[in-house]
Amino acid sequence: MPALTDSWLLLALLAAGFWALSCVVDVCLVGEGIIKNALEGTIIMGLFSVIPLGFLVSGSFLTSQSVDWSVTNIAPIGTAALAGICYFLHAYFNFRALFAVNDASNAEIFNNLTVLFVPMFAFVLLGERLDPIYYVALGLALCGILTLLRGQIRKMGAHVIIYLLASVISMSLAMVLQAWALQYLDYTHAVFFFSSATLAAAIFLLALDRERRERIIGLCRRIGIFFAGVELLDIAAVLLSQRSTSIAPSVTLVAVAECALPIFIMALSALYLSGSGLWRFASIRMHDSIAIQAEGWGTKVVSISLIAGAIVVMHLGGPPW
Repeated sequence: MPALTDSWLLLALLAAGFWALSCVVDVCLVGEGIIKNALEGTIIMGLFSVIPLGFLVSGSFLTSQSVDWSVTNIAPIGTAALAGICYFLHAYFNFRALFAVNDASNAEIFNNLTVLFVPMFAFVLLGERLDPIYYVALGLALCGILTLLRGQIRKMGAHVIIYLLASVISMSLAMVLQAWALQYLDYTHAVFFFSSATLAAAIFLLALDRERRERIIGLCRRIGIFFAGVELLDIAAVLLSQRSTSIAPSVTLVAVAECALPIFIMALSALYLSGSGLWRFASIRMHDSIAIQAEGWGTKVVSISLIAGAIVVMHLGGPPW
């Protein structure tokens, strides 16, 4: 069995698990009114991109090894930075959807449509073509997602669908652009420029509005450690996903594996609800927000079975060409 760091599939599934944790916590932040609007939540997320940057810089100093930041071709640097901006936009539109309908399950099910957009962008930007059996896997994964969306989409307003489409397109572009950058940059460089762009976008928007800046700084002073813990979940998901992309045969296959995210959200929500009486900090409002995530387990089981079938089928295919 390959080591964890060499198994792109395990890394992609771990990324989905961390994203699920992050989504459930975001539901609580929105439901409890801790974050007031989508832009505020996105800026806070972006500011904590300083964490992986800190690890990269301090790590090189602590090990007394200098990191070679010289890159002869500027295009991969710009591409990794653009991927970070696209991820920032994904977070913004995702928060817009959460503030409209505080259901992370809906948002992340919709975001799993990356399995539709990633192959399209990968074909256009990377010239990637897959073995025919991979398209069978994509079809199974897409059927699993549509099984979940069939009942959910009727509950969404047109504006929510627009936010979610913008979110999924931004996420798909971020994945493919970073996959392109990883062809020319090592993992450390790619993460550095990706995270730097996300941090720069957050700082720029923070500087534009004094009232927003004072509120966010006040929040970080009061519960900064909590925010750091929350954002570490999202950062871990991003880093695991990018590491998976760097060693996977195709970014499209990573997108298929990460379709398991809704079942993680449902399982984590059910786990929370089963022990909610033990959480003294849990309010009725928070309980109701999380209860939504655990609904429709029967449909989700059918969906995850299709997605699991897609992952099995992927292993039958040859390398992309």
